[in-house]
Amino acid sequence: MGFNGLLQLLFLPLIVATTTALALLIRARRRSLNFLQGPPTPSTLLGFEWELRRVRSLQSFEVAWSKQYGTAYKLPGCYGEDILSVSDPRALQHIFHKGAYRFKKPGDVQHFSNHIFGPGIVTAQAENHQRQRKILNPAFSVAQIRRFASVFLTSAKSLIMKWQGELEANGGKVADVDTVKWLPNMTLDALGASIFEYQFGALDGKESSELCDIIRDLFLDSRNPTPLKMLRGASFRFLPRFMERILDAFPTKEDKRFARWLRRSQSVAGELVKMRGDGSDEKDNDLMGVVSRALYANSPEKHLSTEEALSQMATIIFAGHETSASSLNWVLYELAKHPEDQQKVFQEINALRNGTGNNGEISPKELDSLVYLNAAIKESLRLHPIVPELFREAIIDEVIPLEYPVIDASGSVLSEIPVVKGQRIFADITTYNRLKQVWGEDAEIWNPDRFVDSKMHTTLGVFGNLMTFSGGIRGCIGWRFA
Repeated sequence: MGFNGLLQLLFLPLIVATTTALALLIRARRRSLNFLQGPPTPSTLLGFEWELRRVRSLQSFEVAWSKQYGTAYKLPGCYGEDILSVSDPRALQHIFHKGAYRFKKPGDVQHFSNHIFGPGIVTAQAENHQRQRKILNPAFSVAQIRRFASVFLTSAKSLIMKWQGELEANGGKVADVDTVKWLPNMTLDALGASIFEYQFGALDGKESSELCDIIRDLFLDSRNPTPLKMLRGASFRFLPRFMERILDAFPTKEDKRFARWLRRSQSVAGELVKMRGDGSDEKDNDLMGVVSRALYANSPEKHLSTEEALSQMATIIFAGHETSASSLNWVLYELAKHPEDQQKVFQEINALRNGTGNNGEISPKELDSLVYLNAAIKESLRLHPIVPELFREAIIDEVIPLEYPVIDASGSVLSEIPVVKGQRIFADITTYNRLKQVWGEDAEIWNPDRFVDSKMHTTLGVFGNLMTFSGGIRGCIGWRFA
C-alpha cells in the first residue's frame, strides 16, 4: 500500500464519522418519511444502498418492493438517510416534466458526473443547463439526425463484413461473435463519422479504439464497492466543499479511471475542435459546428467556455457510443432468445429492401415504417434501461402527486407525498418500465406487440412512454441518435 493509500485509510474513518454527525443533524431538522411504508434497514450506516449496488439485477429488489409497498415508499439510505423511492407515473411526470429544475441532481451525483463528464450538459444545473441545452439543441434535431442514417448504415455494413470474416475463418458455418467487443467499436466509428466527421477506425483496431478500452474498464471498481467506498461516495451528499476537496486529494482507483477517461476524451475533443475552426457557417448545425460557433460567440447566452465545449464532446463520445452499443446488445440478445420475433423483424426489413427500388438501400423516412423492428427496440429499452435509476433532490418543499395511491404506515390511503427541501428521491426507472398498471399483466415479460398500435394513457419520458432516456427538459438530448 502506498503512502496516499495509507493516508486515505486513516482519513476515511474520520470522514465517515463527520458525515454521520452531519447526516444525523440534518435528519433531526428535516421531516421524516416515517409515515411511509418500506423495507427495514439491514444496516444503520449503509441502509439498503450497498445491497442494491452489489446485486446485478435491480428488479430482484425494487419490483418486489413496489408490489408490497406500492409505487412510492421509504428506502433506507446511507448514514440513516430516508430516501423516497418512486415509480409512479404521475410522480415521475411531476419530478421530471413539471418540476424539472425544482428537483436537482444531488451533491454526490453532481460530484460523480463532474469527474466523468466535466462541466457539460450532464453536470450543469438550472440556468446553466438551460443555456447549454439551447445551444446544443440544433445538433440533435430530427432533420440533423436523419442526415446521419447513411453513415449508420455504412458502419453497420463494416461490422457485418468483420463478422463475415470471423465466420469464414471458422469454416463458414458457425462462429461465436463477441458482440460486447464489436458493437462499441462500431458505434464509436458511426459517432465519429456522423457527428464529428472524423474516422476513429475502432473497427479496424486503430489507436482510437483505446477510448473503447478505457470506457469498458471505467466502472470496474464501481460495480462491487466495499462498504467503506460506498460510504465515501455517499459522504458527498452532506460534506461541505472544503472537505470534498480533501477527499479528492486522495483519489480511489475509480477516481483515477475517471480522470484518465476525461483527459483522453477531452484531448480527442480538442483535436476535433481544432480541425473544425471557428464554426462561422451559421447553417452548419452538426455538433462540431454548433460547439465551434459557441466557443467564439460573444453573447453570454450563446457562449460555451473551452472547458464546457470539450465536456460536451466528451459526454457525446461516452453516451453516444457506449449506451447505444449496450442497447444494441440487449436488442440482439432478446431477438436471439425469441427467434419468432427475430423472423418477423427479418421479414419486415427484407420486404422493405425488396420494395425500395434503390438497390436495397433504406432511406431515413423508410426506417420509421419498420413497425415491428421499432417495437422490438422499444420493448428491449423497456426491459433493459441502460440507466435503471435516477436520483433527484427537492430544492424547495413540494407535494408530489400519485397516479396510484399507496397505503401509509398507519393504514391510511395517500394520493400525494409531501417532501421537504433537501429530500433525496430515487426515481426507479426499472420498476416504472415494468408496472402492470401501465404496461399490462404481461409487463415483466418480452412482448414487442405491446408497442404495435399501442394507445397508452400515460405520456412520460422522451420516447415510447419510457423513462429509459429520462424525461422533460433534462431528458437525454441525444435520444434520437441512440
